[in-house]
Amino acid sequence: MVLLHTLENEVFQLKSLQSKDDDTGRNVTIEADVQSEGKQDNLVEKIIGILVREKDVTGARWTVVERNSD
Repeated sequence: MVLLHTLENEVFQLKSLQSKDDDTGRNVTIEADVQSEGKQDNLVEKIIGILVREKDVTGARWTVVERNSD
């Protein structure tokens, strides 16, 4: 919920959100697919910084996926 509130007035569109339990059932991986106009590296780093401060978050990473505009 913190992340969604942070993004409320930002330049991202949430395209998909998925979660998957690991084999032990003790950990969950959450993957969000977001889209923005242009590069938003600084904003993504800000969001990652917010995520990793959460009590049960053990890691976070992001990658850029180039999309063709057909």
